[in-house]
Amino acid sequence: MQVLVEDLLEVSRLDAGRAETMMGPVSVDASMHSLMTTLDGSGTLAGHPVDITYGAGATRIVTDQRRFERIITNLLVNAVKHGADPIEVETRPDAVIVRDSGPGYPPDIVATGPTRFVSAGGGGMGLGLVIAQGQARLLGMTIEFANGPNGGAHTTVRFPADPAPEAPQD
Repeated sequence: MQVLVEDLLEVSRLDAGRAETMMGPVSVDASMHSLMTTLDGSGTLAGHPVDITYGAGATRIVTDQRRFERIITNLLVNAVKHGADPIEVETRPDAVIVRDSGPGYPPDIVATGPTRFVSAGGGGMGLGLVIAQGQARLLGMTIEFANGPNGGAHTTVRFPADPAPEAPQD
């Protein structure tokens, strides 16, 4: 019940434009590596292995790291609840992609995005994807919901067009 209340409050803050950000340059691959090692300590989430391919290289974006990691965490939780193994994450210079091997997104999510209080089954209140989308919007990112050619949900989190300046090399 506490998680539901916290999620509802977060959706309310995002809708009202009252969510505050702590923006700064973030290394995409380093942030994802940190997130992956904190899941279950071994790159798994609730017993489901999460395979990650790091391809962003030295890409840095200006974002709120906590909110960025919340987006990816919500997408991974959705993959565990509604998808199937294997669950894969791929970083790119312009995006992070989360894929699963389940039945994929329902047509309405692919067409118009998630709707609060509407869940595709498997329990929950339909807030995880709504929160991820609201966080992304707050950070200037976009989320694309699609299904793979052979099934499975494919979710792409696109970064803002202007990446953070490269860190000076020592």
